[in-house]
This record gives sequence, C-alpha cells and structure tokens, in this order.
Amino acid sequence: MRSIKIYFVIIFIGLGFFFHGCGNSSYGIGVKLEKSGNYEEALNEYLRALSKKPSNTDIKIAVKRTAERVIRDKIDKGNYYFEKDDSEGAFKYFDVAIGYIKLLKNHNLFLDSSPELMQRYDNVRSKVCDSLYSKGEQAFLSQDYANALVYFQKCWKINNSFKDVYQKIKKAEYQIKLIEAERLYQEGLRLMKNFQYRKAYDQFKSVNRVYGSGFKNADSLLNECQQKGEIKIAIIPSNNSRYTDVTNYIYLRVLDKVTSSGSIFLKIIDREHLNLIMEEQRLGNWYNMNSSNALRLGKNLGIDGIVIIEVSHYAYERKPTLYTAREVCYLTTQQNQFGGLYYIGSRITLNFCIQEETLNIDTSLIVIKIDSGQVLQAVTNRYSDSDYINYIDFNGDKTKLAMNCPEANNLYWPIWALQQAPEKLYMKTETELMENALINAPYNITSSILSTFDR
Repeated sequence: MRSIKIYFVIIFIGLGFFFHGCGNSSYGIGVKLEKSGNYEEALNEYLRALSKKPSNTDIKIAVKRTAERVIRDKIDKGNYYFEKDDSEGAFKYFDVAIGYIKLLKNHNLFLDSSPELMQRYDNVRSKVCDSLYSKGEQAFLSQDYANALVYFQKCWKINNSFKDVYQKIKKAEYQIKLIEAERLYQEGLRLMKNFQYRKAYDQFKSVNRVYGSGFKNADSLLNECQQKGEIKIAIIPSNNSRYTDVTNYIYLRVLDKVTSSGSIFLKIIDREHLNLIMEEQRLGNWYNMNSSNALRLGKNLGIDGIVIIEVSHYAYERKPTLYTAREVCYLTTQQNQFGGLYYIGSRITLNFCIQEETLNIDTSLIVIKIDSGQVLQAVTNRYSDSDYINYIDFNGDKTKLAMNCPEANNLYWPIWALQQAPEKLYMKTETELMENALINAPYNITSSILSTFDR
C-alpha cells in the first residue's frame, strides 16, 4: 500500500511538471485559445508546437480537430460570398481554407477537399485574376504605370501563368524606369545650365543606375560633367603658424585623405610639386605665396584654388591632482602566545586622487579662388581630447592594504592602483591625445573643400 502511494505521488508530481510546461508552450497556449473560442489562433499555435514535435500524437489530434473547424468556417464564408457572386470575397476565404489543407498535408495530416470546393475555388480565382489583369491594363493605358504594376503583380501572385501577366509586369517596370530616368536626365541638364557639374554628374550617374547605359546622350554628358567639374587645387600648410609641427602633422593627413578619397573631381598639387612648378615659373616658392603670384600661377596652370591649413591655437594642460580623503578600516595580523593569528583593526586615511589632462587644437582652413584672389571660405574648427586616471594613495604599506582592507576592496576605485605610484599608471601621451583629437579633421577639411566649389 505504501509503494502504491509513493508511485501515485510520483505520477502526480510528474503530471504537475507536464501541465506546468504545457502552460508556457505553444501547445499550452493553443489549449487556452481553443477553450476561449479563438480556433484559428489556437490552430496556428498547435502548428508551431507540431513543427517542434512532429511525432507527438496529442498535438496532431489537436491540430486536426481545430483545423477541421477553421477550414469548415472558411469554406462556409466563401460559399456565402460565392452565392452573392462576390468573387473576391469568396476567393479570400477559399484560398485560406485550401492553404490550411496544404499545410496539414505537409505534416502528413490529410483532410478531404471536395471536388465542388476546388471547382468553386478555380472559378473565383480565375475571375479575380481577370479583374486584376483588366484593372492593370486600364491603368497602363492611362499611363499610371505604378498602379498597373501593382495590379499585375497581385494577379501574378495568385496565378503566375495567367495569360501574359509576366510580360505585362516587365512592360510596366520598364515604363517606370523610363520615367525615372527621364526625370533624372532633365535634372542633370538643369544643373549643367547652372554650372553645377558635380551635382549634374550624380544625376546622370543615377540615370545609368536606373535605366542602364544608353539612355539618350547621358553617357557623353556624364563624361562632360566629369571634365568640367574637375577641381585642381594646391594644398599647403601655413608658414605663419606658431605651431609648425602640428600644422605639418595635420597637413600630411589631410593630403593623404584627400588624395585617397576616390573623388574623380579633385586633382591635388602638394607643396613639393607646387614648389617645382613655381620655380619653373620663376615665382619663388610657396612660402612667398601672395595674391599677385597666385593669380599668375592660376593663369599658367589652370589651378582653381589654394587651400591653406593653419593651427591657430594649441593648448595642452595637465591639471593639478585633486584629492579626496576618506577613512577606511585597516587590518593587521598579530600572533598570540599560542601561535594563533588574530586581526587588529584600525582606521586609516586614504587619498582618492584624480589626475586629468586636456588638449585643444584650433585649425583654420582658408580656401582662395585663384582667378580672382577671392577668399571663398575661412573656417576655424576646434578639436579636443582629454584623459584622466583614478588612483588611491596613502603613506602606509600599500601591499598589505590591498590584501587586508575589506572596505577598500569593495570600492569602485581600482584597488590595484594602491600598489603603484601615480606616474606608473597609464595615461595618454600628448601625442596620443593629439592623434585622437584630430581623427576627424581630415574628413571635415576634405568635405569643406568639396562643398566650397559648387561646380
């Protein structure tokens, strides 16, 4: 009798775990939905459960039970609309019913579909396709190609072999591309008339992307815009800057960024080549660049502009260390007369320290138009970076404190810093701060150069 009770308890506990698991599973959710009368939602949950456990008999029974009810309901609604000669309404419900029948078949669950159902389904499907096809043709004749494409695609989705619907889709797509290509082409012509060749180039490039090569004379206009939109500039560092090293650092990185930007419009002359050209033209060198020889240089070489990069302000500061004193418990070990160890607690003062450093760099970018000597742009940007370290310091034995200070070990501040002097902790160097501060400078300056010339 006792063993029977034990078995009964074990079975009861097992069933408890089973039903607890079912409550949170797709199957359990399906049971709740079915009880509340949401049969289609319950069917979908049962199908999810069956996909995970395809051999589970209980789930299969639940799927078939709810599927029969859902499919019957869809067929009844389809028949209702069929009798009213509403092909779209009838197709909507027949299509769902047949979809579930096919889905169950994939799980080796078979429900009979009457010949009458299939006959009615084929009948309304054909009428729906014919209606969509006719609407597509009407929209196409009205040059409403976007809506025509929508109707033809819906027809194709229902029956991809209906008449010549696939060819109609391709024709509608072609007309849409043709209209978009023409719009882009006309916009490109407008921009060319306003001497905005770089923007016009983008439009003609888009024509090729949308339509492909060969749309009118877009290809030749593309080449013309590339040639006329070319910007030939000389980039030099200022010779007036107090911060020569930093100016050269930025100059070299800007030069590298501009030359590797991949822009088909920018043609760069660096200071070395500029010096050679100026010596050949007996204009001195770039250190002596002024408006007079700039105009002469521009006329001889066709340079559009000179970009002068200068650092107008550079400030590195390592701020004084800030201290915050705090008392904590410090434990030391003592040995008693019997050889045992015990702790003696005392209060000590720790100094919580912050060391900070900052770097600010102001760069000036001057773009001069050679043919007129006009300053097109003079922009100053500030680039900054900072760093800091936290550490704890005190005058006692740092090693013991790190090992025997429970309060300190729970502090947010890095306890390992107790064993090191402040100067040993890692902090960015001035060069690292500068590199980090100026990381976006080449991109910003390159963008400014391109936006200055509106061609």
